[in-house]
Amino acid sequence: MDHFVEAEVKPPRYWKPVHMPRSTGAAGRPPRVHQLLFLRSRPVSRGVGSLLVSLSTGYVQVWSHHAVGGYLSQFLAVHTVNDYVVSMEADPECRYLFTGHAVGYIKIWLMSNFCYPGGPVTTLFMPALRKQFPFLFRDRIPGRAKRAVRAQDLPMLLSSVRGHLQPVTFLQYCPENKILFSSSSDRSVRLWSLSGEYIATLGTMLPWPQLFADQEWEPPSDQPPRIPADLKRQSSSTTLKVLNRGLVEWLTPGLAERSKQARQCLRPVTAEDLFPGTYGMRLYKPIMGHCYELPSKAIGRTPRVTLATDLDKVTAGDSGAEPHQDNGRAGHAEEAFHA
Repeated sequence: MDHFVEAEVKPPRYWKPVHMPRSTGAAGRPPRVHQLLFLRSRPVSRGVGSLLVSLSTGYVQVWSHHAVGGYLSQFLAVHTVNDYVVSMEADPECRYLFTGHAVGYIKIWLMSNFCYPGGPVTTLFMPALRKQFPFLFRDRIPGRAKRAVRAQDLPMLLSSVRGHLQPVTFLQYCPENKILFSSSSDRSVRLWSLSGEYIATLGTMLPWPQLFADQEWEPPSDQPPRIPADLKRQSSSTTLKVLNRGLVEWLTPGLAERSKQARQCLRPVTAEDLFPGTYGMRLYKPIMGHCYELPSKAIGRTPRVTLATDLDKVTAGDSGAEPHQDNGRAGHAEEAFHA
């Protein structure tokens, strides 16, 4: 009988151990995976990052799903403490990465120069990028978004704007007209331009700007930028700068004087201004009517019920005998009960 000896199988020479960073979630638990995104335009190669994984720790890991690929790198994509990426989306060329965060922010990252050896190199010409993305304008005091990515060079953060007050659950990019759709836990769906400017909200009563299916959306130059009412009250200076197309008083010539003149021409605040709502006007009458409301109760008017106590009673000993019938007393009892 032949004896077979199991030979030791050695891995190929191009295999190398991958040392992943040790990261733990809350209370020392392993981090949770919230979103996976494949970069479809990138080739399936060993050193090319083609898979993005967002973790609950706030990091976005870059993997290669090649047969001998694995973990490549990671970058921090948080905006504040306890923030993480909930949703991700990329354009067809995988040039830009859109991330939706748990605190309601929408960020745009430049991915063309990140984890793509041998790919097309994008020259970072800052004047052209600032013209396209107002987020890159100079600030007197850097905002929280710029301070969070100060220690990392790649990928470059191009835009950061607060789009919702609740977590951004889904993102969808339309490359034909460069419009980004975002949905949130606050039950709203909004449209944004590539530069981060607000376009419209689905289901509102305000008139929509003119959109074309095969043309890039351009903001009208004769109209001021539109800002949702909920974001006006709870947005940072960086978000307001992006929503206002980068027009800030200390950087735009003549804007401070125009703002001063506008403040001098303010009219008194009316009752209509106190309740503008998200939809542009207050609904004084419910659309569905009052069919869902309960009938109003008569507060302060308690019905008075008087019971007659002089009627014949049937006791246990008189169960076999018929009680005495008196039409007058029966009618008196009925009237007293309905009184």
